Amino acid sequence: MLTGKAEVSYDNEKRKEFWNDEMLKYYPLGYNDPDFALIKFTASKGNHYQGLKNTDFNI
Repeated sequence: MLTGKAEVSYDNEKRKEFWNDEMLKYYPLGYNDPDFALIKFTASKGNHYQGLKNTDFNI
């Protein structure tokens, strides 16, 4: 599990970089579709479970 900060972007230049035509079935207006957004996630902490033990860690 990771925790951190998420930022939503509608920057057309960035959306165009990530765009591929397979996405047209979900976003018929292309990369300019108002429903198409990018999310940047920056993790700050994490947690994992292994061998009956929970471990927290900083990133």
